[in-house]
Amino acid sequence: MKKITLFLLSSVIFSDDNAAFYNAGKVAQSPQSAFETAQSFIDFGAQFMLTLLLISGIAMLMGALVQFVEHRKNPVNPPLSRVMTFLFIGITLVLASFIPLPEGY
Repeated sequence: MKKITLFLLSSVIFSDDNAAFYNAGKVAQSPQSAFETAQSFIDFGAQFMLTLLLISGIAMLMGALVQFVEHRKNPVNPPLSRVMTFLFIGITLVLASFIPLPEGY
């Protein structure tokens, strides 16, 4: 009796979506929807890169601050050139994250 009940229950569950079994592997995708899928992937990648630039720039600025504090304690280690390099790279990365994307994005 349990097997019959389980069979009937499973047949009821899967009977609502039989189209998924018949159309498996036969899904036709229009060129327009394929283009939109590729475009959304590219948009995601572009936003990811801009966010990564911003986070990297903030990390470099924080590194410059830490290096400057260490330079104030002992001017020989680390040298001021390292502090200025971190500062310059950090500012450049933060500003690069605010460059607007082209119109297509």
